[in-house]
Amino acid sequence: MPRPRRLTAAERLVIISQGPYKDIKSLEDLKNYLRNNPNKHNDKLFELIERHERGEANGLDKHHCIPVFEGGPDASWNLINLSLAEHAEIHELRAEVYGNAEDANGASVLRANLARENPLETRAENARRGHATQRRLRIGFNDPAVQSELGSRNAGTSTPAREEAYDSQTSELFRAALGKPLILTNNKLKISIKCPANTCTRTSQLQDVLLEGLTPGSPEYEKIRTANQFGTGINKVIRRLVEPSYPHGRDSHLGWAVRFDSDS
Repeated sequence: MPRPRRLTAAERLVIISQGPYKDIKSLEDLKNYLRNNPNKHNDKLFELIERHERGEANGLDKHHCIPVFEGGPDASWNLINLSLAEHAEIHELRAEVYGNAEDANGASVLRANLARENPLETRAENARRGHATQRRLRIGFNDPAVQSELGSRNAGTSTPAREEAYDSQTSELFRAALGKPLILTNNKLKISIKCPANTCTRTSQLQDVLLEGLTPGSPEYEKIRTANQFGTGINKVIRRLVEPSYPHGRDSHLGWAVRFDSDS
């Protein structure tokens, strides 16, 4: 893959005057743009902006949603607070989607700063990224030949004994949450899906609830259908719902937040 090059001054002027951000003058304009132009970077940025608006940002790094080199102002609506790791990640996503050197270089600098400040966190993040790459490229442990040799080809087969074991491992905290009516909401798509009380015995089954409420074949349906370890991510959302102070909780997973249905 060729290394992205820096934009020339002339190219920057063209982008600023004619680019996709030229008519964005407010936070609402920016959110509408992100909502109408979905991709990995825009989806993540929309999620971070929503979190910033709720006052739940967990970092001190200032990030320009519209980059300065593309005409982004220093106005408050164009700035959000991020942790160092999040700041590096959003620039990496932007470089991946748009292929520009400015974001790639910015991400490299931020990763280097993170490595100096948080060596343990950096090692954990590098391991996570390495595992994600292995899953995407189906290499290493995720190589089909390795999986076949390990007998994992039938690992997803449901059996009464396996279902009973899974149910027994569901903690009382999650069991209590699933015993109440829930609403799963995607603020970006403006979709809410109800999950009646006791519909699920495990949090991972909320994936099926979403699939039943979404249009088969739609981009969001396919994203949820093919999501790996959905239960692990949604567990953190449920945990934050039940215990707001839980430090490792999440506000949403794959764009979906969960709340109790107070009207039921």
